[in-house]
Order: sequence, then structure tokens, then C-alpha cells
Amino acid sequence: MTLLPKFAISVRQPWAWAIIHGGKDVENRTLWAPWQPLVGQRVAIHASKGMTREEYLDAAAFCDERGIQAPAPADLVRGAIIGSVKVTGLSGALESPWFFGPVGLALSQPVACSAVPCAGALGVFDWLKRSSGEAETPRPWMLKPQPRVTSLRWLVRTLGPVNVAPMMRYGLDVGHLIDWVDRKRELSGHMVEEVHAACERLHSSTPGEVRR
Repeated sequence: MTLLPKFAISVRQPWAWAIIHGGKDVENRTLWAPWQPLVGQRVAIHASKGMTREEYLDAAAFCDERGIQAPAPADLVRGAIIGSVKVTGLSGALESPWFFGPVGLALSQPVACSAVPCAGALGVFDWLKRSSGEAETPRPWMLKPQPRVTSLRWLVRTLGPVNVAPMMRYGLDVGHLIDWVDRKRELSGHMVEEVHAACERLHSSTPGEVRR
């Protein structure tokens, strides 16, 4: 087995996969602490157990915009160490297409390893003290065919939150909303116009009257 650093950080999928296999050279965080001691050191990457369908689609869309195709949800290891990287810097402004901040750990030299099951933790943690028997098994939604990369981020950017929010509020959860838009795209080359028209109808509807 590849020699792994003692300390790890936990990253949700498919971001963890992108760090090790997809060229993601920044790990975005909200706070400066406790990352500074990692600069100049190698750190193990732990793929978190949790991953919702919406999180997967949003991250997969982000990867797709950078020319990287994320694996299917069921193919992503969760609840295990999947490799290591070197942390070369910590900054609030990094010249990388993967940076969106507010704080970013600059990463380099990714090395993959066979999955080593362990429980994650917040911050920097000693993964050897949290080893476990097995990685997470795929959840039912992960085994189903996924829509093409059409995420909530894409919907909000394209249609505007003023349209997306009421669609969700009137009983269309994010998963159904994404499926619906994907079907519209398959049927028409004017998907955006059709969805806008649907939004117009939606604004004049009341809960329970929404038609897809």
C-alpha cells in the first residue's frame, strides 16, 4: 500500500475524486483555521460518507465546465482514504479554475491509493485512530441512471432564483426539477424558452396546481 500521511482532511464526493484524479488543485474552505500547519506537508484525502443527489449533480456540473467528467455516483468511494496530496499554500485568492473561496488550500502532487475505510472528522484529523471495516455502500438513488449534468447551480444561473425558488416551493423537489428540465431539453432545442414559459404559468399558479 502507498505510504500515507498520518493526518487527513475530509472532502465530500465527487470533489475528493477530483482532487486525486481530476486535476482539482484547490480545496475550498470557509475559514482560515486550522489549515495553516498543513502548508508544505502532505495530507491524506478522506472521501466523506455523505453525498446527496443535489450535491453530486452540482459538483459534477462544476467539473464538467472544466472539461472533467466525474464518475457515476455508485462508482465513487465514500467513507475511506483515497489518496494524498501536498499542500503548497493557503490563500484567499488563487489563480485556479477550481477556486471559489473564500479560502483555498493550494494542492499539488496527488497520489492515489487503494481505499482505506475510516470515519471522517471536521478539520485535520489522525485517520489511523478512526479506521473502520468497510467503506460506504451506494445508496439507492446512486444506483439509478443520473440525468445529464444539469444542476441547481445551472438552473439558478440560467433561469434566475426568482423562477427556481417557486418551482421548489410548489412541490417540485430539486431532483424532480432536474429530471423535468432534462426531459424538456431532450424534446426541444429551445429548452430555456420553454422553461421560462413554464415559470410564467407557475407564477400564476397556487400550490397543488403546478403542471409539468
